[in-house]
Amino acid sequence: SIGFYSEICDEYRTMYVYTPAEYETNPSKRYPVLYLQHGGGEDETGWIYQGHADVILDNLVADGKAEPMIIVMNSGVAKTADGSADAFNAMITEEVIPMVDKRFRTVADADHRAVAGLSWGAKQAYALGLGYPELFSWVGGFSGIIVIGEFNVRNPGFRDPVQFAEAYDGIFSDPVKFNDHYNLLFVSTGAAEGTLLEDMSKILTERGIENVYYESPR
Repeated sequence: SIGFYSEICDEYRTMYVYTPAEYETNPSKRYPVLYLQHGGGEDETGWIYQGHADVILDNLVADGKAEPMIIVMNSGVAKTADGSADAFNAMITEEVIPMVDKRFRTVADADHRAVAGLSWGAKQAYALGLGYPELFSWVGGFSGIIVIGEFNVRNPGFRDPVQFAEAYDGIFSDPVKFNDHYNLLFVSTGAAEGTLLEDMSKILTERGIENVYYESPR
């Protein structure tokens, strides 16, 4: 765990950073970074103590199924100094990413930077990954919604072309540009959760937005 002071939130905070087993033995190698967010009711410890992300990735790397990477896990609760507004995006983009790139041997560009999250964390991951394309080109959500304006796939407004084109500062307005920039847009859900996210993935595909959909079995 790493403690740091956030000027944006005016508080001391803690984040968890995973480095691959080879990190200390390859001092000249630089690594891609995954910013991984927890679900509602959890905190920065969730992916380590509940999700065992470190153990899973160690095993995937050892089996040759994943590239060695750094994982950064922060609490999704981040308010401005006066407590009046959500400061999560600003904290991550203006404070955390520069700090991680300075302190760790990262490949500090969008092509080597990913963000993903679970449920509430997926919403945050989509907001970061789709809202800041200059910082991310890999985006994933586990059981979370891509917000289209004030709509989602439960609302017919999701299919409104104006709302779709304006979402995330217009990131979907040019599918060719979107697909050229993003290495991956990953949408996943569990079989027991219904078809909501499958429908969302299909709508994105219909609009020309390349994405990968995965449904975990019951």
